[in-house]
Amino acid sequence: MFWFICFSVVLFLVVNTILHFAHSPSKHHEHMSEEIKSNDDGREVEVKRISPLIESVVWGAIVVEGKGKGKDWKIFPNGAREWNWGETGTSHSPGIQIADIQELLDNGANFIVLSSGLEAVLQTKQETIDFLQRESIKFEILKTPKAVDTYNELAKKGMHVGGLFHSTC
Repeated sequence: MFWFICFSVVLFLVVNTILHFAHSPSKHHEHMSEEIKSNDDGREVEVKRISPLIESVVWGAIVVEGKGKGKDWKIFPNGAREWNWGETGTSHSPGIQIADIQELLDNGANFIVLSSGLEAVLQTKQETIDFLQRESIKFEILKTPKAVDTYNELAKKGMHVGGLFHSTC
């Protein structure tokens, strides 16, 4: 009888603990969180963020929310990965190619932010600009600090934004 009572008490505590945590809001949010914003008439509305934020940029390193630190990044709705220029043969000049942005578009980006580096050395090929215009894809080409600010602002609004970010020259 004693063991039966002990078992019952332990079972009761385990079940209550599981139920408590199952119904409690988590203190750890996934990187695609919901944010509260005010709309034009002052009412608060929830915005589901789709694209991860850029947490910081210093020379040679960009930190992407939920992904870590790397030199250059491709960021798109629901994901991000380090940008390896060698995959497409990209160099500072002539610059970003259509092949570099294709992954962003394939992952649902409908607004593209292209960074030109901290010192605006990274160029964007004219054929890439022509492609984006022809396909009616909104885009910005900015020095990295401004590109990060613009990208994060759009991501916080819940837009399907993607970007290529270069952390050096």
